[in-house]
Amino acid sequence: MNFSSIETLNGSNYKKWKQDIEILLGLMYYDLAIREEESATLIEESTIEQKVKFEKWEKSNRMGLLIMKKAMTETFNGTTSVREHILKMVHTAGKLKELEVPISDQFLVHMALNSLPAKFGQLKVSYNTQKEK
Repeated sequence: MNFSSIETLNGSNYKKWKQDIEILLGLMYYDLAIREEESATLIEESTIEQKVKFEKWEKSNRMGLLIMKKAMTETFNGTTSVREHILKMVHTAGKLKELEVPISDQFLVHMALNSLPAKFGQLKVSYNTQKEK
């Protein structure tokens, strides 16, 4: 499997797209960010092991996001892409967290899914029927 074999996410192929992305990230050893929680922020007293783990997770997360970004459609409601829309929501949630108004990941996903146009209905159904969230 390689990147070019992944179908672009278009709303009706979410389940296959997600599975293909997970396989590709696993084969490329960039699946650490989806298998493990983000490690604690580094401080001066962090051990070399903690620094290495943080760097590996950070690289995995960055590469995973780039791969997913490339495998999504560019248009969303004629103005922005789905990717940009979701990233704006994540960015807003981060700002709220800084203001001590945290939003749970589950709620953020719920809001992102509900704000998608009707043509992404299959994506919503696929997500809601999964056992693992």
